[in-house]
Amino acid sequence: MATIEDSIKTWISEQSAITAYIGTDIYHASRPQGLETDYICYEMIIPSNEPYAFGDTDTAQPAFQFSIFSKRDDYCVTIGNLLVSALNRYSGALGTGGNVVINSIARGPMVRRDTSDETWFMGIVEWEPEYER
Repeated sequence: MATIEDSIKTWISEQSAITAYIGTDIYHASRPQGLETDYICYEMIIPSNEPYAFGDTDTAQPAFQFSIFSKRDDYCVTIGNLLVSALNRYSGALGTGGNVVINSIARGPMVRRDTSDETWFMGIVEWEPEYER
């Protein structure tokens, strides 16, 4: 069964404007050691902002963070903008659990120097897909 994380990786891999920059270097949670090319890492940072608190029991809205790494700050901005644009267009199934995205909000990129390695820049994009349960 495909998880939401697997679905995200597959979907990003199909976005040619993004893969023109990063190829297949898309990783859930962490990257392999020694990687020297541009890449994206992503993870779910909030399992679900529970809409039922506002009376809606049929939807959920998790939050994901995408970290874009490049040795060029302009590439971080470009890849981040492409990612925001692509995520805002996302619709359809998310995983095989019957989750169907009905609304998609992406924000970013915020770009800064990666403090763990000063030769890299890091761009942050946040995405909150709302899906039906």
